[in-house]
Amino acid sequence: ALPAAFDAFVTRHAEVLRQHLARRGTQTNEVGRGAVLRPALAEIAQLSGRTRLALFDFGASAGLNLNLAHYRAVYQFDDGRDALAVGPAEEATPTLPCRVHGPLPAQLLAPEAWTLAATLGCDLQPVDLRDPLARRWLSACLWPRDAERAERLRRAMALAEAHAPTVRAHTDGLSLLADWLDRLPPDVTPVLWHSWVLAYFSPGPLADFRRRAEALVRERGLWWLSAEDGPRTLALSGLTPPADPVPGEERADPAQHTFWVLSGPDARSADGIGRRLLARTHPHGRWLAWAG
Repeated sequence: ALPAAFDAFVTRHAEVLRQHLARRGTQTNEVGRGAVLRPALAEIAQLSGRTRLALFDFGASAGLNLNLAHYRAVYQFDDGRDALAVGPAEEATPTLPCRVHGPLPAQLLAPEAWTLAATLGCDLQPVDLRDPLARRWLSACLWPRDAERAERLRRAMALAEAHAPTVRAHTDGLSLLADWLDRLPPDVTPVLWHSWVLAYFSPGPLADFRRRAEALVRERGLWWLSAEDGPRTLALSGLTPPADPVPGEERADPAQHTFWVLSGPDARSADGIGRRLLARTHPHGRWLAWAG
């Protein structure tokens, strides 16, 4: 019965479908990655010596990850430690569960490890959460079977009504970032973050992105946090990602892992940049293996 039902559906909604094909692209905003972003920001605060951070989300969609401080992350450890919940405990708070493999230091999960003094996102086509149709489209781009992720998104969108993130439409996010750096107070550490965005870049633009981002690290004191797949991680950092699986976990194959690489100012390095693999994770933050 499925082919006939699908044919009837397409016929009935043909004009709306044509409009979607012409005007919309796939948009997602996975806040589950915030469970990994939390300790990564703490690591940056520790290394830079400043707990006040300014977070720039490149490819931010609706900007929901900029509300990280308002989410609750729940960590379950494989080393015998008790589970740890960090963040607000209100019933409607988005909850980000994460299983932790390896020695993730407790101080990186402390609530006072960092604070976001400024945030900004950019996207080619930001999702305007004030538009009911845009909110429906953001929900429609989720996998229908993933009820947990859908509920997380619903709560994050509801919370954004009170804490509206700032996301700007821009075709050159790094130039927007450079202008933003000029307006930040001197006592904050600026952080560029992107996750599963540069997979859409061809080799030429990817190399150009690396060149420009590294220049901001050297010249402006930027800390660059990249969360991408293996091939992009190698192209962006020169670091070879681990190739062994994570047994017993969803997406155990390293071809489906997200590799979190931190690049920051380092006068001891030949090119003025220190690079390290912080973690590899499930692409939606369901688990993390910390490298530090």
